[in-house]
Amino acid sequence: LSDAKAKLTSDLEKFKTKVVVIIDDIDRLSRDEIVHLFSSIKALLDLPYIVYIAAFDRKVVEKALSVGNTISGADYLEKIVQASFNLPYPSEHMLGHLMISKLTNLFGSELAKETFILRTRFWNVYHAGLSKYFRTPRNVLRTASMFELTFAGCRDEINPVDFFAMETLRLFES
Repeated sequence: LSDAKAKLTSDLEKFKTKVVVIIDDIDRLSRDEIVHLFSSIKALLDLPYIVYIAAFDRKVVEKALSVGNTISGADYLEKIVQASFNLPYPSEHMLGHLMISKLTNLFGSELAKETFILRTRFWNVYHAGLSKYFRTPRNVLRTASMFELTFAGCRDEINPVDFFAMETLRLFES
């Protein structure tokens, strides 16, 4: 392993090409996978011309990297992460408007015909219980993509807002 690392270091020095490694959704890995990933990154941190960008939920990763009362996940991350940036969670209002913009594209003529009625009904249903499912942009996009697939086959036969509510419950509650 040390010979392979020495060769890679030599090649990187020779070509002087910067490499950016982007790792996203680390918090969605299992505990063992998170530990293995950060161990690997730690072992390769001294390679020249390589920069790692890692995106994750800090609480989840710190918990995974903690070992009982002996090693704190926060301390472990502090030793390998040189610069961290905390991104704020989007507001419920912003996520609702992201959802309505995605649905407006999907509903098409239905919203054009009865825009006020459907939008009012959507917001009533959304705030009555669906908003709890949309805490991240990923959940909004996932739901909109799923809805696009299922809505196409029955769009002329159903109320789009009611169908959206049923599909949201099916996606998150089944």
